[in-house]
Amino acid sequence: MTQVSFFIRALAEATPSSTVACIAKGRYYLCLPMTTKPRPTAASPVSVKLDPEDRARLAALAMSRKRSSHYLMREAVREYLTREELRQDFADEAEKAWADYEQTGLHVTHAEIDAWAKSLGTRRPKRFPKWHE
Repeated sequence: MTQVSFFIRALAEATPSSTVACIAKGRYYLCLPMTTKPRPTAASPVSVKLDPEDRARLAALAMSRKRSSHYLMREAVREYLTREELRQDFADEAEKAWADYEQTGLHVTHAEIDAWAKSLGTRRPKRFPKWHE
């Protein structure tokens, strides 16, 4: 076994999930692992049952926007998911803040926050109020 074939075999064994590509340049070989990226999964079809009125509205909107109704439905689902994920993140953060308040008792009153917020547009804005019990 030559040194080159030994090196290629060793490289292939070290990176089992990839293939090895070698380029010969005169007396030298350049051998690199070629990782293969997983193919993204293709979009799968989903059926949505719409009332005839909603279907007509969707078709009219699609025609006026010069888009397909499929495109509008995908955009609507994407916007809904983004909005609901943000809403869920907000609710999770509020739950965490409430648990933190129950554990430590540290808070800032509404009056303190209100005074701070009103000062933000002035020449000398106040610093954010400190947490206290």
